Amino acid sequence: MPESPRWLVERDKNEKASEILLRMRRDEERAMNEVNEISNSVREERELLNGKNKYIELLTVPSLRHALVIGVMLQVFQQFCGINTVMYYSPTILQRSQDDDLTPTESDQQAIYASMFVAAGNMLMSFVAVFSIDRIGRKFLLIGS
Repeated sequence: MPESPRWLVERDKNEKASEILLRMRRDEERAMNEVNEISNSVREERELLNGKNKYIELLTVPSLRHALVIGVMLQVFQQFCGINTVMYYSPTILQRSQDDDLTPTESDQQAIYASMFVAAGNMLMSFVAVFSIDRIGRKFLLIGS
């Protein structure tokens, strides 16, 4: 797996970045133009930061700090909603909710099959979200899910 061209340009390895982009784009002119764009972007970023640490900027610039807090809190709330726990324990939950008339082996098999349907539904809805996120909007999907 090659390093990203931007990472290489940031470390003044433009030739290696050009090689990787040429392999990806298969057009030398396009690859060179992209390396030049990346170089200009890195130069502008360095000028704007004036030697400051860009990670410290996340905490000191109010608008960046606000975005960072929102992103971190979204991830925390997502973990607290419990879907990962439900997905992990779905065979056990389904097994314990079945009739006692079944043998343990039958109960285990039915719980595993049922949990496969739960996982397939989760995967299917993930694909729906991925393909509809730009049309519907991130905010609507976030609130609706």
